Amino acid sequence: MRKTVLLLLSVVLGIAIMIMPLCSVADSEKAINWGMDKNGVLTFSGEGIIKARSWSVMNPYDVKEIRIGDGITTIEGDTFSDCFHVKTVSLGKDVQLDNYAFGHLVPKEIQTVVLNGTKEFNAKAFCGGSVRNVVLNGDCPFKTEKDLLLSEDGKTVLFYFGSAKNLVIPEGIETIGAGAFYFSTVNQVVFPKSLKKIEEHAFYGSFYLTGISFLGESVDLSGSRQAFSDCSQLKTVSLPSSETISSSMFLRDTSLTDVMISEGTKIIEKEAFNGCGCLESVFIPNSVTEIDETAFPFGSAQFIIKCNEGSYAEKIAKEKGVACQLVKSVESIVLTEETLTLNKGKAGTLKAEVSPQDATNRKIEWVSSDETVATVKDGKIQAKGIGVCDIICKATDGGGARSVCRVSVIQMVQSFQIKEKKLSLPYGGTHKTEVTFKPGDATNTVLEWTASDNSICTVDKDGTVTAVGAGDCEITASTTDGSQKTVKISVHVSVFEAPELNIDVTEKGEMVIPIGCHGIEVTDIAVKTSKNTFFTGHLDTDGFHITPTARGNASVTLTNQKNKKDTLKLNIRVTEEAISAGNPD
Repeated sequence: MRKTVLLLLSVVLGIAIMIMPLCSVADSEKAINWGMDKNGVLTFSGEGIIKARSWSVMNPYDVKEIRIGDGITTIEGDTFSDCFHVKTVSLGKDVQLDNYAFGHLVPKEIQTVVLNGTKEFNAKAFCGGSVRNVVLNGDCPFKTEKDLLLSEDGKTVLFYFGSAKNLVIPEGIETIGAGAFYFSTVNQVVFPKSLKKIEEHAFYGSFYLTGISFLGESVDLSGSRQAFSDCSQLKTVSLPSSETISSSMFLRDTSLTDVMISEGTKIIEKEAFNGCGCLESVFIPNSVTEIDETAFPFGSAQFIIKCNEGSYAEKIAKEKGVACQLVKSVESIVLTEETLTLNKGKAGTLKAEVSPQDATNRKIEWVSSDETVATVKDGKIQAKGIGVCDIICKATDGGGARSVCRVSVIQMVQSFQIKEKKLSLPYGGTHKTEVTFKPGDATNTVLEWTASDNSICTVDKDGTVTAVGAGDCEITASTTDGSQKTVKISVHVSVFEAPELNIDVTEKGEMVIPIGCHGIEVTDIAVKTSKNTFFTGHLDTDGFHITPTARGNASVTLTNQKNKKDTLKLNIRVTEEAISAGNPD
């Protein structure tokens, strides 16, 4: 009996938990309500702040989805740190997220974040790099592009929710926002020329990050505190020019061995590269005038400062008792081409001349600004997709020498067809040709049109043929994209000229259709009428005379007896008005 009662109590308790009633907690004068249904959907409503440890369910591991209502204003850090199996988070329009709101330094399973008119977003609220989808509902001041959550103007990356190993950040992005790649799983990142600054914690804890590349010459790194801290697989770094390298920017990057700092940098703040126990060398340019005493692991026996003779860096090396290697920097790089046009799928080659010849480190690095357009390796370019990109060749010694080639990738015309193989035009007539190209995405479909005899017909740049004299000629269309494709059509221009070929007879009495006969007499023309009981007609020097007799349709064909290719067909329709006009009712 006792076991039965306990069993019943357990069942009742389980059901109660599954349909958990709404609970609440007061936040000053405001109340927040929450409840979880049997599917693990945890919903918060009311107004105020959700504080850490201010709510509870029987087992937070059972929470599969979290829904935050519009009245919630703040979610404090670590509030949902115990909800390890949440798949979806849905946020209301008023909420602000504290750092680590959904977990701290623990991989999570959150895959989808839904923003329902949400006005602010904090990437550092999510930890673990598991999010793969962001849904925007309502009036959100954001946009998404290529797995990036962007600001409304599309210039700031707020959050990365992709799984790509090699990421080229799109041109036009100017700012990498705070925590945008927090604990991401990306391996390689290429920053665009348009990038202006990187904010704090941007790539903090991105353990899989092995390489970063900057296409621009200068980026503001003064606010990049801990931007690349704890990126434990990052090995070499070549930084763009920045007046200041922020404190702790590469703190505890334990695999980092080589650093190149570009000319134009002036200040290296505290602990910028501290905790990088494998750091072997850093090139410091002449422009640097201030280095914090904790900026580098000066006490490491393997650490070497590379610099120019007489520089501030040389002075610091002597003061710290650090090995110093004096170098001569690359001064210029000249490429064999400044611009290059390649057909999609084809390859090209650039060569670089590095000066001076006695530069200490003459190694160069090749980078493409958009690998969907073209890739490059050791100067060999492979055209991938239609578009324009920059191929950048830069010195790896940190001196800042670089050169750029603008590459345009096009799709050449493989073939084209003109719908009309032959044309027969009346004297003075015109015809617009119809052209189709293969492939359909050919970049340049402009054709060059020519006529073999401009006294017979002319052709304009759009392929419109105009008959100006009787006879035969040939029209030639040629591609202008370098593919050297050509199509020809033959044109015959008749001696006949008529203002209209389709005539409606709407009035009673004789109607005269003007017919021009160039180079022949009326007596040289044969007239043939189709089965006709609708009108009578004859041809003279004034034209073709029609007298309607009944309502209906018929045609008249005029043929040049001297050249029977010369014909003119008139389609004539006699209307009811032409028969009844003038008759009494």
